[in-house]
Amino acid sequence: MSYRIEYDFKVVYKQMVAGQVRYAISVLGGDNNVYTDRADSRGRRYQVRARSWDLQFLGTAEQVIADACLYAGEAAGGSLQPRGKYMTPEGYVRLIARVLDQPVQGVLAPKIRITKKHEAVWRAIVEQGRAVEADGREYGEDVFVSSFNRDDEADLAAYFAIWDRGMAADSTFPPWRFGTAYNLPPPYQGGY
Repeated sequence: MSYRIEYDFKVVYKQMVAGQVRYAISVLGGDNNVYTDRADSRGRRYQVRARSWDLQFLGTAEQVIADACLYAGEAAGGSLQPRGKYMTPEGYVRLIARVLDQPVQGVLAPKIRITKKHEAVWRAIVEQGRAVEADGREYGEDVFVSSFNRDDEADLAAYFAIWDRGMAADSTFPPWRFGTAYNLPPPYQGGY
């Protein structure tokens, strides 16, 4: 049976925006049965589980904990294993609550990536008077992006306002479509 392993959690954004502290949390994770080739210092090839950093939690502390409660069900069923171990739903929610207290590491690049099927998000972006530009193809569909300036409080307020509308509650529009995190530790650092 396949399951997702979450190796590490990093807060990539924690700041007051529009009167509330907003968070962005990136998670280093991957599936237990997907491998990639690596090479050691002598050039010898070996395989390790594939993993990457993805934005997984976004919003206020309450929104982050609410999303953690949704993922906690997957932890209870065994399809999500933080640090490669079984965890109770309560344990998973406590883990994410503790992550909120971490210092900021990395940098959030706030940009929303959408396809034509994300009509409600597209409409919300256009209502703000923002540009939506073509950004290639993904899974056979045209992808469009709208970028926000992380140093402009009004831009960040607009960015989080779209998230606050609750359009991302279904799995068709996950948090990783809302941005990218940079300057995080290499995925294979630490030997795990």
